[in-house]
Amino acid sequence: MGRVYIVMDKPDKAIEAVDQAREIADSLGDKRWSAKLLFGVAQAHMKAKDTNEAIETLDKTIGLAQAAGDMQETSRLQQNLIDALLFRQRNPKAALRVAKEARTMAQKNGDKRAEAMALLREGMAQGSMGKKDEALQLAKQAQELFQESYWPRGEAQCLHFMADLRAQSGDLDAALECAEERLAVLRGIHDLSMEANAMLQLAQLHMKDDNFEEAERLAQASATLGKKDRNPRVQVDALLLFTQLNNTKVLDKPEDKAMKPIIDRAVRTVNEALQVAGKAENRSLRALVLFKRAETMVLAGRHQTGLRDVKESAAIFEEMDHYQALGRCMLLSGNIKHALGQVEEGEADVERADMIAKDIGDHQLADEVLNFRKALDEKKKEQERAAQVQIEQPQLMAPVPGAAPTAAPVVESVAAVPEAEGSLIATCWLFPACSTPLCKGLDPAYVRKSLAAMVKDAIASDEELELDSPFMDAGMDSLSSVALMSMVAKEFQMALSPSLVFDFPTLRAMEEHLLLWLNFCRVLRGVSQVMAFFRSVRRCAEKVPDVFMQFGLEQQFRFVSHPGIFVVSKLLEMRTISYMRASFTQENIEKMKLFDPELARKAQIAYDNKLPVNFEQLELIEDILPRLLEEKKQLEAARAEVAKLPVGGPYEMPKNLDVSACRPVPGQKDIQGTMLELREAKFPGMMAQVNEGVKDSLEKAKLPGKASTAIPAAKK
Repeated sequence: MGRVYIVMDKPDKAIEAVDQAREIADSLGDKRWSAKLLFGVAQAHMKAKDTNEAIETLDKTIGLAQAAGDMQETSRLQQNLIDALLFRQRNPKAALRVAKEARTMAQKNGDKRAEAMALLREGMAQGSMGKKDEALQLAKQAQELFQESYWPRGEAQCLHFMADLRAQSGDLDAALECAEERLAVLRGIHDLSMEANAMLQLAQLHMKDDNFEEAERLAQASATLGKKDRNPRVQVDALLLFTQLNNTKVLDKPEDKAMKPIIDRAVRTVNEALQVAGKAENRSLRALVLFKRAETMVLAGRHQTGLRDVKESAAIFEEMDHYQALGRCMLLSGNIKHALGQVEEGEADVERADMIAKDIGDHQLADEVLNFRKALDEKKKEQERAAQVQIEQPQLMAPVPGAAPTAAPVVESVAAVPEAEGSLIATCWLFPACSTPLCKGLDPAYVRKSLAAMVKDAIASDEELELDSPFMDAGMDSLSSVALMSMVAKEFQMALSPSLVFDFPTLRAMEEHLLLWLNFCRVLRGVSQVMAFFRSVRRCAEKVPDVFMQFGLEQQFRFVSHPGIFVVSKLLEMRTISYMRASFTQENIEKMKLFDPELARKAQIAYDNKLPVNFEQLELIEDILPRLLEEKKQLEAARAEVAKLPVGGPYEMPKNLDVSACRPVPGQKDIQGTMLELREAKFPGMMAQVNEGVKDSLEKAKLPGKASTAIPAAKK
C-alpha cells in the first residue's frame, strides 16, 4: 500500500501505511523487515522532496540492516545513501566518506561486486570535487573488480564514467576507446536500451570530434533500437541528439541560406521528439524536449515560439525542483528576451539563473551566465562606438549631393533578386535617381514598424510577430487579410490586391515587396506616372480586372480571381464536386491537447494517415478509418484518370473508376448521402412522392417506394 501511495504522489499517506507495517515488524522482532520498511519511509521522504529527512532515515536503515547481519542489504542501502548525498544533497565530501566505509565493509566480507560499486561511487565523488586523475584510477580499479566478479553491467558503468572523464579532460581519442569498449560489453548482454544509450554516448563524442556523419549514423541506429525496445526515453534522447547535430551545423554558418533545409529538418525532428514524449506521459521528458525545441526555434528565427516553449519547460522543472535544468531555462529565456528587445525582463531571468548557479554550486552554469553577460557588454560597447562615430563624423552618413544613393536595404533586396535583361526590375533602375529626399515610406525601419502594427490590428493580437512567421500561423484569415491590405494601401497610397497576403505570407517578405515598389514609384517621379505605366501594362497584357468573390453561408470561402470565378463557385457549392476538409499539423494537435485530449487523439490518427478531414469525420474517424483510407486511394486514382482526358472533350467520367468508398455519391445508403436521400432515410417513401420518376430507380436500389401516409402535409 505504501508503494502504491508513492506512485500516486501521496508521500504522507505512504509514510503512515509503512509505519503501521513497521509496528508489526518491531513486535515480531524482525530487524531485517524493519530495515526494508524503513527504506520505504526514506523513499517517501525523497518523493516529498525532503532530502535531509530521507538521508537521516537511510542512515538509520543501514544501522538496522547491520544489526540484522544482512550484509548484502547493507551494501545496497549504502549505495542509495551515497547517491542521495552526491546527486540530491550535492555533498561530495559526505558521499566520499560513506563510499570509503562501504568499500572497507565489502573488503571484510569478501564481496568484490559491492567493493567495485563502492569504488565507482568513490570515484564519482572525487570527480565532482575536480580530482579527475584520482577518479579515473578508482574507476579503473572498479572495472577490474567487475571483470573478476563477472558483472558486465557494472563494467559498462565504469567505462561510461571513464569516457566522460576523458572527454572533460580533452582526450577525445581515449574517450572514444572507452565508449566503444562499453558498447561492445553491452552488446554481449543483449539489452537493447542499454546498447542504445551506449551508442548515444559514442555519437556525442563523435560530434565533439566533428565527425558528424558517424554521429548521425549512431543516433539513427539508437533511435531504431529504442523504438524496437519500446523505450520512449531512448527514442527522445536519440531524436534530440539528431536535432543537436543539425543545430551545430547551422551554428557554424548561421547566415548561410543553404542552412535553411537543415534547420527545417531540426524543427521536424524536435517536434517528433515532443510527440514521443507526449505519448509517454512523462512530464520531465516533455520539459527536456521543450527546452531543446526552444533552442531550435531561436536558430530558426521563431523567437516567440521559443519563448513560449522555454516558459513551459521552466514551469515543469520548477515544479519538480530540478534547479539545474531550471537555471538553464532562465538563461535561455533571458537570451531570447534580450533578442526581442525586452531588456529588463531578460536581465531579470539571467540574474535568476546566476542565483540558481550559486545556490546549487553549478560552476558550468555560472560560467555560461558570465560568458553571456560579457558578450552582451561587448555588443553594447560596439553600439556605443558606432553611435559616437555617427555623432562625430555625420558627413560620413550623409549622401553627397548629385551622387547616386548609397547602398541601402532596398537596393540590397533588389540586387538579391535574379534579373533578366529587359525585366521590370532591371528597367526601373535605369531611370536617373530622384534628387528629392526619400519619403518616410522608403525608410525600412518605418515600413517594418508600420507593417507590424497593421498586422497586429488586423489579427487583433498584442503578441510580437516574428519576421519569418507566416501570417496565417499568427491567426490571420481571409477577412483580416483584406483589412490588412486596405490599411497598407491607405498608409502608403498604393493600389494593392488582397492576394498579396498569399504571395508574400511573412512580415519580411511583405516588407521587401513594399520597399521595392515604393522605390519604384519614387524612380518614376510621381504616382500619376506610375498609374499610367500600370494601365499601359494592363492594356498590353489584356488582363481581365480582378474580382473579389465570396460564396457559401455556413462555410464561407473568399478568393481573388477573374469573372470566371462564378463558374468555379457554383461547382464548389455542389457537394458531389467538392468537400470542405482540412489537414492537421502536429502543432495544431499539441494545442488541441490542452483543451480536448480525446479530440487531439483522433486528430493524431488523421495526421498519421495523412487524411484531410472535417469535424464530422473527426468524431467518427476510428469507425470510418478504413473507408477514408480507401476513399483517399480512389480519389487519387480518379484525379489521375480525369487528368488524362483530351483537351476539348468529350468530358465523360471514365467507366473503369471505382468510387464505392467515396462520400457523398448518388445512391449511397449511409447517413452521408444527399439531402433528398437523408429525407428518404427519415421518411420512407418521400422521394417517390416528390418525384414519381424516381420510383423505378428506388425499386432497383431496393429502397421503399411506397408512399407513407404518416407524413404530415406540411412536411410533404
